[in-house]
Amino acid sequence: MEKQLEIVHAFTLNSRGGNPAGVVNHADGLSPQQKQQIAAKAGLSETVFISQSDIATRKLEFFTPTKQIPHCGHATVAAFAYLQQTGELADGAYSKETIDGTRRIRLHKGEVSLEQKPPRFSALPDHALGALGLYERDLAPGYTGVIADAGNAFALIPVASVRALKYLEPDMDAIALVSAQFNLIGYYAYAPLEQGLYQAAARMFAPHYGIKEEAATGMAAGPLAAYLSSRGQPQKAYNIVQGTLMSQPSPSRLRVELEHKNQQLERVWVSGSAQLK
Repeated sequence: MEKQLEIVHAFTLNSRGGNPAGVVNHADGLSPQQKQQIAAKAGLSETVFISQSDIATRKLEFFTPTKQIPHCGHATVAAFAYLQQTGELADGAYSKETIDGTRRIRLHKGEVSLEQKPPRFSALPDHALGALGLYERDLAPGYTGVIADAGNAFALIPVASVRALKYLEPDMDAIALVSAQFNLIGYYAYAPLEQGLYQAAARMFAPHYGIKEEAATGMAAGPLAAYLSSRGQPQKAYNIVQGTLMSQPSPSRLRVELEHKNQQLERVWVSGSAQLK
């Protein structure tokens, strides 16, 4: 059964850049094996398959070139932006069904916002830093590496500066090994920024899932904002820039809003715009 694959760039910055996702609409009837084959052939970091759902607006399934994953931020933005830009959905409140349950979605003035669960944090083993050629002295003062899990797990690695972030020397085999050991999607390295529009600059490496580096990672941006908030940068919204330091830059803007209740983080929203190419 042949289905049309569209390319949508999610988390664009000023209508440019962003992270390309494959989007296959009306994917009902495709087997998991067929979906994996399509995603492998597409060669993008993620391809999303949109089907009808009995419990949500749409069912979304996410495949990297090598594996299925429970959630994907930029592919969710791509999917709902595609549905809006092709006239299937208008501004409003919606939801997605995934293999890990349902999540709320908002469409408003050209932006897609996706709901995330509050992340759980755990210690990152010391040897994990070596996969980026780093030592404790290379980390941003006052921060530590952690594993963050909000449905997908990532290693959040704070480096001392944007320059240090730019000149990282990732050992892809080592990152893949640690990712497999701790069930991580990959490494989300970032430099905290204390002034200006953005609160962090980030890079994402996920070789265990066939992704060398990607330009925007919504499922990691949410936990990063929650971590920054817990480390003394409390604010309602965070802007994260990603993709600018890749060998072929593709600037991306990810906006994260944190909702608290009784001083406890209750909900995370990750927002961005997208362009259908």
